[in-house]
Amino acid sequence: MAIDLYKNAAKSLVGNKAFNLMIVAKAGIAVPPGFVINGSENISDKKLTKLYDKFISHGKVSVRSSSDKEDGKKKSAAGIYKTLLDVSSDKIGISLQAVREYSKKSKNIPVIVQKQIDAKMSGVAFSINPVNGDNDIYIEYNKGRCENIVSGSIIPKTVSLKKKSYEDNEDIPLTLYEYIIRLEMIFKKAVDIEWCIDHDEKVWILQCRAITVIPSDSFRYAWSTHEPLWAMEQAFKTRCEDEENGSSELYLHREIIYSRDLSGVFDCYIGLNDHISALKYSMKVLSKQYDYIDPIEFIERPKSFSKDTAADYFRMLSSHYCKYIRYYMRSEPIVTDIIERKLLLRWSHNEIAGLLSADNDDLMFREQEDFSSLNDSSDCSILNHINKYPYLAINYKTKNEMIEGVRRQYKIKDKDKDKDKDKEDNFQLTLDSDLIFLKKLSIERMNVKKGWAGVYFYMLELMEWIYENYNVSQSDLYQYYLADDIVALIKNNIKLSQAEKNKRSLGVLMKRKKNKQMTPRIYFGESFENNYSPTPLLDSILFGIPSLNRNVHGIVKIINYKSIVEPHDYIDKIIVTEMTQPNMVALFRKCKGIITDEGGILSHACILSREYDIPCIVGTSNSTNILQDGDEIIMWADGHISYE
Repeated sequence: MAIDLYKNAAKSLVGNKAFNLMIVAKAGIAVPPGFVINGSENISDKKLTKLYDKFISHGKVSVRSSSDKEDGKKKSAAGIYKTLLDVSSDKIGISLQAVREYSKKSKNIPVIVQKQIDAKMSGVAFSINPVNGDNDIYIEYNKGRCENIVSGSIIPKTVSLKKKSYEDNEDIPLTLYEYIIRLEMIFKKAVDIEWCIDHDEKVWILQCRAITVIPSDSFRYAWSTHEPLWAMEQAFKTRCEDEENGSSELYLHREIIYSRDLSGVFDCYIGLNDHISALKYSMKVLSKQYDYIDPIEFIERPKSFSKDTAADYFRMLSSHYCKYIRYYMRSEPIVTDIIERKLLLRWSHNEIAGLLSADNDDLMFREQEDFSSLNDSSDCSILNHINKYPYLAINYKTKNEMIEGVRRQYKIKDKDKDKDKDKEDNFQLTLDSDLIFLKKLSIERMNVKKGWAGVYFYMLELMEWIYENYNVSQSDLYQYYLADDIVALIKNNIKLSQAEKNKRSLGVLMKRKKNKQMTPRIYFGESFENNYSPTPLLDSILFGIPSLNRNVHGIVKIINYKSIVEPHDYIDKIIVTEMTQPNMVALFRKCKGIITDEGGILSHACILSREYDIPCIVGTSNSTNILQDGDEIIMWADGHISYE
């Protein structure tokens, strides 16, 4: 039975690769047309010609395997199965049989027959950096076909793109950027994509699968925050101790690093697994009806502050703060950033705001309207406005800083409004799934923000009282003090020493042990990232692109990639070759490391090296000319190779 790639079918019938392509095509993303032959089906050449005429009609095709053993959740089997290119319509039957014969594990695998795109440019894109876990799009590309990149037969060009802001790139079009973001949303996982651009500048997706190995030591989803350390401590503690999240096993932080920039602002890094969990959680929660968050209870401010009343007031505010941060995960900014990025490719900020405010009495939209109608921009007028909308206080440490910040914020918004005016005059919004989803998130986030930021606004006043009575700067209270430290300061006048502040200025690690106690442990002043640039043994150093952040010491064994490989000859050796070939896969279980002249970190060699946990350095250009059998070398995790 032959199945159109643009139809739906069971994974067991068409195999993993074809099933994934069907998901991509269903989303309206361009996939080369073609069909899948069931694993148990043998079709005559005459029937294959009719299928070719029906689904492809002209040009050459590629004939590709779609085994249930490749493109899996844990193993990609990258490059192990067969793909044949430049196949004419009368050779499809022979090629189909050749692809099946090449498969040693199963000769009854499904096979994909697809129109072969005449590629002007092609490449491989990962929706995260596969080496360090940065939550950026990492792309390797070159002119012509993708085959040269995945096989590792060239050193490709590379580019890293931020997910939050597309930057014009003459080689990587906006459409491809949007496809990568959409596919990560659709698959709810970090994805590995093969793509090409034809001579008409159309972008095609040739393959999409989950990235099988995510760096376990990555803390690289980053955003800057001016929140105080005690607030971030409370937020992390709440997420860790949330029984609802724990029982669902959908979204629970394992560890977070907070480091500082020169101005003392924190950068927060969460693990990529948490990023993916947030995505799954939000998609699941928002796909069903749920109760919106209760508004904040009335907070009664003490008539006057004393040691006891101030400490109790701080504890009460912290408790309210935790209540709202518990829900913040529902509208996780990791998710909304991706959706907003997609929508901003089509519409302006004001256009989106107009839709989000319709029929939901959106607080932020109403606040902006109120601000524009203020009679004057005096400090008193702005402060009254902030009292009405206390979430504006977030990220500021003093009232003066807050007033100036809000004033600057609206000067920028006014310019943006003028800039978008012409576009809005001729625009009519229509609902689609992204906008509906974002609208839900918007309502949820504003409910969270009203309560969360309301607490923050009251806390700002308390911090000013502490500063005036204990001679501890507000900057120190925000940057160095945890919740217990605040209470100890108020009740017993215990201040942090300069030595302790110096230690905390180096960074904070909040961590919980997986499947063990939920209460987080907090560390200060540790080195949270390994130093991957050790001093080389000698001045003569080779350099390439590493697949894993690990050092390896061993003896060289050279492979001529055209020769027959005997795996037992390479046990515990560091293999050096021009480029890897499918017949070398058995070596990944035997050797200590691999070095190649050609290739990039998205090539099949590096994908397999990460799956088998074997360090690989690619793209050295001349390792086979410099290194010899028996050389004792060190493969450093930063890509350097030391040799004698």
